[in-house]
Amino acid sequence: MSFLIYLVVLDFAAYWYHRWQHRFGVWWELHAVHHSQQQMSFWCDDRNYFIDDFLNAAFLAAISLFIGVQPSQFVVLVAVSNSVQNVQHINVRLPFGPVLERIIVSPLFHRRHHAIGYGHEGTRYGCNFGVLFPWWDMLFRSASWNKKMEPTGIRDQLTAPEGEGRE
Repeated sequence: MSFLIYLVVLDFAAYWYHRWQHRFGVWWELHAVHHSQQQMSFWCDDRNYFIDDFLNAAFLAAISLFIGVQPSQFVVLVAVSNSVQNVQHINVRLPFGPVLERIIVSPLFHRRHHAIGYGHEGTRYGCNFGVLFPWWDMLFRSASWNKKMEPTGIRDQLTAPEGEGRE
């Protein structure tokens, strides 16, 4: 039971960490590398700057120590979370249905987060920040349930006038 509680607590912290990555300039510049992937795949979740991964790991490790997560449980929590996040980045139309999609983040829900013009630029600096559970997006009104398959990447990659034309 404690494992599930830790999973929910750490996911709540990860939601806010992820939301802050989109909100603050330098932090977004680090995180934008992850969003620059124009072709979603199982490996997209691992496309990050080292310092971004280090800061995220330190943040979650500090919270884990504070709430009393045992080191062996922490390793399993990270493995479960990373595995689920890799699946969220696959490039398939994999609807989870109206109920399951509100229990766990689906690839379709997360793809909207990576969509140009929505994932970072939408309402309040983006949408669908949930790492494992979409509950936080629903609670804090950052959820978008639009199922349209939008192009992914960042606006900088678009040619003018939509973007700056950077590769």
